[in-house]
Amino acid sequence: MESLYANTEIFGEVLDTWSDLLNHQELERDFGNSPYGLFLKVGVSTAYLTSTLSDERKYEKFKENFHDSTNGYKKILNIKDIDMVFFPVVRSAHIFVIVFNLKKRSIEILDNSAVEGDYEGKYGVILKPLKNLFVRYFKEINHPRANAISKESIKPQQLEMSWRTVKNKVDCGVFAMRHMETYMGQPLSKWKPGLHKESAVQQTTLEKLRQRYAHIMLTSEINMLKAKVLDLAEKYQKVEFKVRTDHAYKAMQTIQKRLK
Repeated sequence: MESLYANTEIFGEVLDTWSDLLNHQELERDFGNSPYGLFLKVGVSTAYLTSTLSDERKYEKFKENFHDSTNGYKKILNIKDIDMVFFPVVRSAHIFVIVFNLKKRSIEILDNSAVEGDYEGKYGVILKPLKNLFVRYFKEINHPRANAISKESIKPQQLEMSWRTVKNKVDCGVFAMRHMETYMGQPLSKWKPGLHKESAVQQTTLEKLRQRYAHIMLTSEINMLKAKVLDLAEKYQKVEFKVRTDHAYKAMQTIQKRLK
């Protein structure tokens, strides 16, 4: 949770918690015409990359991580319901999201970084085996769109959002969380996540999102310590403002030292 502090690289565990929260929201919301999403944990997209594993063991590892990632969300795993599957990826201290859009029959990369680089080294090394494992698994569970998404003609598309960044190196996790929260396969022109072009305004928005996401996680129904958190927060509001200000400053220093 501390990695949600401003100007701090977000840890994979935060993304895992975010996936749990989004899956919980999927169970609760009224879909209408919007797609049914499944949000996985970081380990599902990268654990199989270990070169010492056999191909069969990689597949078994993928399935194990997939099941662990969705534990408790059996209802959402009705194979006829799932339209979009989100894979958050942490690679080389950078975070982005791969989306298998079964409804549109497409594979999309949501990455805030606009820095040009080696596509194969950044995405290809993950996408190729991930697609093979994903398709194999969805065929095994008889998902009706598994064959369609398996076609060689379906090439991953990197979406070029107007809010992509060049200089920002620490907020990729916040962007990934916002992308997972708001992307529903709509055209870029209709995707409105409230993110501005790289600027001071964008930075302010990202800091507010960090605060908002911390609040959501701490007060969520799936947080077993929710009641305790709310009780402590209520009591803390009664503490003198100057004391709270001193606490905040010391907490900032502690967090920065701990996360170095």
